[in-house]
Amino acid sequence: MTQRAAADGKPIEGLETIDEQLSFLDGLPIEAQREMLLQTLAEGAAMSELIDGMVHAWHHGDTVALEEGLLTPIGEHDEFKEVLIDGRNRRWAETIADWLDDEQDYLVVVGALHLVGSEGVPALLEDRGFGIHQLSEPARLR
Repeated sequence: MTQRAAADGKPIEGLETIDEQLSFLDGLPIEAQREMLLQTLAEGAAMSELIDGMVHAWHHGDTVALEEGLLTPIGEHDEFKEVLIDGRNRRWAETIADWLDDEQDYLVVVGALHLVGSEGVPALLEDRGFGIHQLSEPARLR
């Protein structure tokens, strides 16, 4: 994607810098960092199956499955969720809202975790009065 944008002469802007991303993690208490690492290691074995389910839910617009699969495990860690998800979503929604008020076209790419729930970027933009329309593929019979 970045190569195509560069070839088309389109600028690439980040919603945050790498230093900011690292500071979010580093700013968490060491116990929260430890818990996050242990949970990631514990879930690693089932990661392929989890990702397959999330991709299927994403393709078919199944936001309930996405919220359950992505937000439920994080909901147990309020501090982690606020720092790494909700706070960032609020800042990004503000930036994106500014972009939507100008004449330029933008392609915004974020992880799926930032797109679901009442604190997800689409919900925050909708709360600001922007129309949000979810696209999905029709479910196929297996």
